[in-house]
Amino acid sequence: MDFEKVFSECVKNSTKFLRTKSHDLSDVNISMNEDIRIDSETYTINKVCFSLALISALLHLLLILCFRGIRLLYGPLIILELVWFTLIHFMTLVSSAIDPESSVRLIVGSITDLFILATVCTNLMSSVSLCRQMWLGAAQTPWGYVVPVRDERQCQVGCLQLKWNGRPCYIFSSALIILGVPTAVVIMNSCLRGMTTLTTDHLEFSNVSCNLIPNVGHFFIFFPTVSIVLLAQLMCCSISAKLRYGSQEQSTLLAQLPHVTARFWITVKLATTHCLIWLAAFFALFYASVAMWHVFTLLSSLQSIFVTVNFTFSRPVLDLIHQWQEDKLDQLKTEVNLIRHPLKIQKTLVTIPISSNPALPCSTTPWGD
Repeated sequence: MDFEKVFSECVKNSTKFLRTKSHDLSDVNISMNEDIRIDSETYTINKVCFSLALISALLHLLLILCFRGIRLLYGPLIILELVWFTLIHFMTLVSSAIDPESSVRLIVGSITDLFILATVCTNLMSSVSLCRQMWLGAAQTPWGYVVPVRDERQCQVGCLQLKWNGRPCYIFSSALIILGVPTAVVIMNSCLRGMTTLTTDHLEFSNVSCNLIPNVGHFFIFFPTVSIVLLAQLMCCSISAKLRYGSQEQSTLLAQLPHVTARFWITVKLATTHCLIWLAAFFALFYASVAMWHVFTLLSSLQSIFVTVNFTFSRPVLDLIHQWQEDKLDQLKTEVNLIRHPLKIQKTLVTIPISSNPALPCSTTPWGD
């Protein structure tokens, strides 16, 4: 009897153990299936949002290429920033289509980080350019002419006084910041790629975060650099606003010209949207939140659409398109008049000769008679 009791207890315990394990395995399978479903939905949302952003950015670049006046209005820095902006969406879309465990994704992610940093650094130099243009603004004198501030720098070294033009220094510093800072950050990020302090949530989140992997390089190098650059461009935009709207007592300023004002507002809008987007990206990576990542992708798509629609339908751009249309109509009228004018001359030359008019008699009398 004791043996039967022991055997029955063993059977009960083994049955209970198997039920518990099967229940745990079913829970694991359900959680794995749920994670796979979330990952697939996130990939779909990433592709849709960044595809819309890429299409919108390409349409904006196409408009810029078609109209020379818009290129002159934007200036080289804003156009370069829009090119980086388009490349970001393209590379992010490529990154979302690559296998997360592939080594190619790391290379694509590094290139995408380079374009992201180049975008914010270019916007920084655009804001610095606005400050420089407004500081070099010209005030109209009572005598009717404009006196610009000379763009020169000078330094006293002993008995020597050195003077040099400020524009080459500005161009060199712009190239150094736009190209040097992103390259240095990407190289340091690549060196720290082996150091990882990721939690389990961060490791799972890295499967859906495209190029923005929550590692040491992004948390301690990439995002601090982006924050410093964004803070610097907000300060430059504030200084530009002070120079633009705080000097109304002067009669005429170069800073009040329409193209300078248009560049100012373009730079301010880009800086503001960059701050919102990368703040959402930081919180998404820091908390490993898929919902916050969806907010980031949605904001990226809305930023591209907003930039295209708002800049295209702004008053300066519409005025340039209207002026281009008027110039084309004037050119067409001129060509039509040039085509019609030789026809009138040819018709007159045909009706003038006497021999061609049968109503008039032909005279055979010599001219001398």
